[in-house]
Amino acid sequence: MKNTIIIYFLIGISFLQAQDCRDISLYNKYVDIGKELVEQGDYVKALEYYASAKDFCSERITEVDELITDIVKRISQEQEDIKIALQQAEQNLIIAREMQRKMELAVFDKAIKEKLPKWKGFKNYNYDDRRQLLNQVDSLDLRNNALVSLPLQLQECTNLKHLDLLGNIDIIPI
Repeated sequence: MKNTIIIYFLIGISFLQAQDCRDISLYNKYVDIGKELVEQGDYVKALEYYASAKDFCSERITEVDELITDIVKRISQEQEDIKIALQQAEQNLIIAREMQRKMELAVFDKAIKEKLPKWKGFKNYNYDDRRQLLNQVDSLDLRNNALVSLPLQLQECTNLKHLDLLGNIDIIPI
């Protein structure tokens, strides 16, 4: 009787183990597809395939959980890489804007010097002296200077009536 119970017990365990891994070929197929999707960067679909693989072979849950953990690590690393790239892009944009402002100032100074030969440059005057000189300017030629925006210094040319911007096809309002 004891032997019969032990035999039934062993058969039951074998049956349960067989149930735990219903179809190893489908499990392997889903894991392989999941791995391919991970390499393609499609993490959501890969997770779906890994979850399905668990259904076909629950005794390999730990293996699938490790694959899922690897996806989480990849996503975290990619987020960190994106964050670093974004910070670098922001720094580059700040530098580019500063260079653009300097170029606009140089274009402005050149155009003012054409009107006022004694002009020494925008930054070389205090506010009152600069204002007195710039009030004498009623027209400026900023043609063909590849401007993308108007020089901020134009705001101080209060008597400006004519501004030639031909050839600055990329100009956008500030």
